[in-house]
Amino acid sequence: MTADAPARRSAPTADRMEVPALVDRAGHVWVLPATRTVPGGGGDLVETVTLDRSLSEAMTAAARAAGAGRHALTMAAGAVPGPMSEPLDGWALAQELLGVDLPGTTGGPALLVLPEEQPLPLGHAVEARLRAPEAPDGARLLHLSQPHGPGIRVVEHAAIGAQVGSEPVIRIIAHANDRGAALARLRQALADCAVVVEGSASNRCALIETVGGLTRTIMSTPPGSDAVAVLVAAIRASAAQRVSQRAAFHARQPAGAQSRCPRVVPPPPWSTAAPRTTRSSMRAALAPSGSRWTGRSPS
Repeated sequence: MTADAPARRSAPTADRMEVPALVDRAGHVWVLPATRTVPGGGGDLVETVTLDRSLSEAMTAAARAAGAGRHALTMAAGAVPGPMSEPLDGWALAQELLGVDLPGTTGGPALLVLPEEQPLPLGHAVEARLRAPEAPDGARLLHLSQPHGPGIRVVEHAAIGAQVGSEPVIRIIAHANDRGAALARLRQALADCAVVVEGSASNRCALIETVGGLTRTIMSTPPGSDAVAVLVAAIRASAAQRVSQRAAFHARQPAGAQSRCPRVVPPPPWSTAAPRTTRSSMRAALAPSGSRWTGRSPS
């Protein structure tokens, strides 16, 4: 989905989670995978979570009481589940795990039909929302480079030139068999992504640091233990930073402006003479180490 800017959605606090649910007119309930905010993500990292049996039953009862339609239920610790005033929008994550298109609201709740066989969720999914938190109102999106790769999907993003301010610019979902693999894929996707909003830096680096810390904790790998992985990550991060800086520079230049950087012209190949190789120098180079051979022919 491409729009001027993704719709604003407020995330619940860390001790709250959202459970999307579908209810048809016959009272049948389909409780979808739950979502919650990731601690330390500032509300811009959301992941799926498995419900225990008692909590799933409580959510089913709350959804049935809400009537036919699509509902986003939330529950804080020790509270009663109920509808959210500002949903977290966990429908995209739920759809990613289920691998099916969820029934829409076309025609109203009365026409909502649930599938006869409800698929089971597979794996784990994490969503990151990139924004420029300190951007002024009306700040434009100057550059956006979307990530690609296995298990990576862009839910929605703003258009270049759109006035995004501090609102989300792009939503990225990473899906894998387990939480550790999903976080690792998301970290790589964030490293490959580039966002430039006028007037403020984005939260990309902060999200990379948070996701990287969670990945190291899950994998029980001390930071810096794999020199090759650290080198590859540094090279990719440097390349992504150069792309962002170059895009920001060109985006701020007036139309038709020429760069003042002097043009560097490499010298012609014949300008520097190659060292001349003589017969004596070749013999000296081929002589064994420590040999006193002078290169003269035996008499």
